[in-house]
Amino acid sequence: MAQDLSMAALPIGFTIIMRLEMPNTPGAFGALAGIVGDAGGIIGAVDMYAVGKSNLTRDVTVTVPSEGVAHAIRTAVEGIDGVRVVFVSDSTFLAHIGGKIRIGPKIPVKTRQDLSTVYTPGVARVSMAIAADPAKAFQLTIKTQLRKSLRSMNMVAGRSLKRRNPEARPAVGIGLSSTKH
Repeated sequence: MAQDLSMAALPIGFTIIMRLEMPNTPGAFGALAGIVGDAGGIIGAVDMYAVGKSNLTRDVTVTVPSEGVAHAIRTAVEGIDGVRVVFVSDSTFLAHIGGKIRIGPKIPVKTRQDLSTVYTPGVARVSMAIAADPAKAFQLTIKTQLRKSLRSMNMVAGRSLKRRNPEARPAVGIGLSSTKH
């Protein structure tokens, strides 16, 4: 029996992606959709991966309200005759593989002059300016942006932790001092 779930009741970003090999016959996907819905999932996207005469492979993206429902959907789909679950992924974990922050150049380096400006000898001049006035480190380096990012991440983690356990205290952000610069 289908659970009474509205999209507003589902957590943002909690989706699973199932790669399924299934019969290429009329009604096969309809049966799958009914089973997913009965288990409490909402199909959000279907992408064709491969098509053959008798079988096809689809990536089916399903919004779920909990890990329990995700497990129930997988178990139910594995029970469908002729359907093989190739893999199931959680989009939240896929987004975190290898981290989410990338470091790259802010300024394109196309010429020898660009290289001299942003690296050697340009970086040596900036280093000497910071040595003479350490406060310039926040203006001339990524230090300010990194500090803001770490504080923001710490606040989000702290709120999430407190929702789960009101007695819990978040860890102090890496490399952050309590003084403002």
